Amino acid sequence: MVTAHRARRRTAVENDQRILRAAVWCIERHGIDGITTVGVAAAAGLSTGALYARYEHQHDLLADVWQRESLDAVQGLVDAALAVPRSGGGPAAVAALAARLAEPSNALRVGAQLMAVTRRIDELADVVPGDVGSMLGEHDGDDLGVVALAIGAVLLDGVRGAVGTDWTPIIRWCGAPAPRAVTPWPPAPPFRAEPVHDPDDPVIDALLRATRQVIARSGVERATLQRIGRAARLTPTVVYNRFENRDALILDLVERILRGSATAELRTMVHASPEMLAMHLGTLLSPQGQPRRRLALELLLATMHDVRLAEVAAEVEGLSRDTAAHLLADRYGSDARAADVLAFGAALGYGASVLLELGGDLTTDDWRPFVERAIGAAGRVPAG
Repeated sequence: MVTAHRARRRTAVENDQRILRAAVWCIERHGIDGITTVGVAAAAGLSTGALYARYEHQHDLLADVWQRESLDAVQGLVDAALAVPRSGGGPAAVAALAARLAEPSNALRVGAQLMAVTRRIDELADVVPGDVGSMLGEHDGDDLGVVALAIGAVLLDGVRGAVGTDWTPIIRWCGAPAPRAVTPWPPAPPFRAEPVHDPDDPVIDALLRATRQVIARSGVERATLQRIGRAARLTPTVVYNRFENRDALILDLVERILRGSATAELRTMVHASPEMLAMHLGTLLSPQGQPRRRLALELLLATMHDVRLAEVAAEVEGLSRDTAAHLLADRYGSDARAADVLAFGAALGYGASVLLELGGDLTTDDWRPFVERAIGAAGRVPAG
């Protein structure tokens, strides 16, 4: 009897592990909004009944994935990130964090994605903010800055994969001491996040506004044609006269949003002085920036798993960032160094957005010293 009970218990534990690992596999390939109970069960080699016996809803499964698969990996990343400023940018700490960012594990990539959608999934909101808050403990602006950079880098790895950035020099800047004398930078032009719109076509303009609103609130997967049309206050007939189906509408409007955002990004980054980047991040992280950062996070997650959106995003990002890096090369000494500055800004923006969405107390932290020191170091710390 005891032996049979132990065997059943062992089988149950093994099945739990199979389900969680299958869920990680499915999230990596289909995204958080793309996984299904049937798909996870099939990947685990189990019946859907076996899943329903353990999880009432797939969101409960996501919370379990966080706690039992991703939590330790995220804790390791946060610990490695915190070690950089606390060691004064010591070589061992820099190398340890760079190694984690060079080849993030599946559990870590999934953990970063779960953090990014926590605000709209109640089961994750019950556990993730508290867990991350415990990881951070007592912190200051430098601590949060490097943690945000690390989280953003992991998210970007989900898009760029093997062709991603070498984060070693960028991490080294984060630990660089402040210079005794700072060379004045040119005055930063005023930053204004201009909304993407089409004033010449009222229907497209309304759909663009509605698409941004729906995606920021619920993600791309849940941005149905009906919801967008309703938010735009347009009848189904008007919408169908412009777009054959939901996929055509999403692809066209998201491409417009990405291209418009890239143009604003380029205008900002070609003037990437410490003051300008700090101003850019300050706007993004302000209460008024919430819709914009949520939209940016949702579009990033969508491009990880939608081939068509990924192609559009890659084209837009490649053109805008290559141009910006070339324009900044004189300031930073080379195209490669300028590209690293842009990567720093992108990763910090995404990662800080995630922490803020989790309830991280970023609004009371002064980001300017961290940003100015890191970007300033980009111009004076030798490569290698």
